[in-house]
Amino acid sequence: MSQLSKKMRLLICLVILLVTAPVATVAQDDAPRKSFSVILLPDTQNYAEKYPETYVNQTLWIRKQLKEDNIKFAVHLGDIVQNPTQKNEWENANRAMQILDGVVPYSMVPGNHDMVVKERNSTLYNQFFSPKRFQDRKWYGGHMGTTNDNNYCFFEGGGLKFMVISLEFAPRGETLAWAA
Repeated sequence: MSQLSKKMRLLICLVILLVTAPVATVAQDDAPRKSFSVILLPDTQNYAEKYPETYVNQTLWIRKQLKEDNIKFAVHLGDIVQNPTQKNEWENANRAMQILDGVVPYSMVPGNHDMVVKERNSTLYNQFFSPKRFQDRKWYGGHMGTTNDNNYCFFEGGGLKFMVISLEFAPRGETLAWAA
């Protein structure tokens, strides 16, 4: 993925957070203006492919720092695996992300490495990170269609309520309409 594309994805996430902050409502269970952390997990594809223990150590660190850093949410920015058709890479990613299940709310989204782009085939992504995996989590808002390629989640921090919208790589018109 090009540097511009990575920067653009990060910029979009930051803009969403900044735009929603001024209009966010005060959450009842969190002290106003108390600092909190949101963790970004970009481009883990090399870890899933060649260094799975590094990926596991990242999520273990998030779990360990939960209270000290007041971590409220983690956002995986996509490019979870290097090769979208290699099941062992998805198993590595699943093993790492399971460490956060039930501990830290998080969102996932497929990047260009996570699907066969020409076919928009995200079968293995949805085998491991389907809507069913998240459906019983109170922070999971929902998804578009039958896959989890496009989804939204909620979290609270600093006395505010936030919504995170995760959109597939190169979102189509219908995806953008759904997100609007």
